[in-house]
This record gives sequence, structure tokens and C-alpha cells, in this order.
Amino acid sequence: MAEEISITIPIIVALIAAIIGPWIIEYWKWKNEPRRRILHESEVRYFNLLTNLIGFYENHDPKKIAQFYEHYRTAWLYAPDEVIEAVNRFFKAQGVQQAELREVEKATCNMVWEMRRAFYGDTKLTPESFLFIKPSQG
Repeated sequence: MAEEISITIPIIVALIAAIIGPWIIEYWKWKNEPRRRILHESEVRYFNLLTNLIGFYENHDPKKIAQFYEHYRTAWLYAPDEVIEAVNRFFKAQGVQQAELREVEKATCNMVWEMRRAFYGDTKLTPESFLFIKPSQG
């Protein structure tokens, strides 16, 4: 009788673990996926920002500068406030100034800011923090 119980208990535990284990793993993946995705997308944006940064220094390559601006815009969904503020300071140090915005550009800045809030959550940035930059075509 004691042998039956000592064999039965491990079998029951193994069956429960076999049934519940995959659910726990799937729940863990589901719970951590948004964070993992944000980290991955942040890495992609940072890589591209750094790769195209050379455009500001070597012969002012307009293609690399345009790509840098593009990745700045998409970084608004993935990068923390401090990174966006640091890139904005970089732009200002480079002499890039946001011109007087028309209503459509103001609406664009507000739209990007609202997307950031919806995606990233609480932010200390404002719609005016989004620099509406049009790369020069030269």
C-alpha cells in the first residue's frame, strides 16, 4: 500500500506539471512579450541612429541625415523620454531648429505625442518636444 502511494504521488505531480507547465510558460511569454518587443525595437532604432549619425560629420551626407531623422521619428514610440531629450539637444547643438509650425505640423506633433502616450504610457514630453524636421534636399 505504501509503495502504491509512493509511486502514485510522483505520477500525479508529473501529470499536473505536464498539463500546467505549458500554460505557465505561455503566460510568462505573453506577460513579457511587450517589454521584449519594446527592447528589440529600441535596439533597432538606436542602432540606426548611431549608424546614420556619421551623416552629420562626414561630408554632411543628406541620405544618412534623412535616415537619422526618420529613425528619430520612430524612436518616439520606443525610446525613453531621456533619449528623446538627448537627441533633441543633439539637434539643437547641430543648429537644427524647428521653424514656426503651421497648423498641420502642430497637429502632426500632437498626433505623434498621443501615439507615444498610448504606446509608451506616461511621458514628461510634450507635443512641442517632437521636433518637426524636414530634411533638406541638397
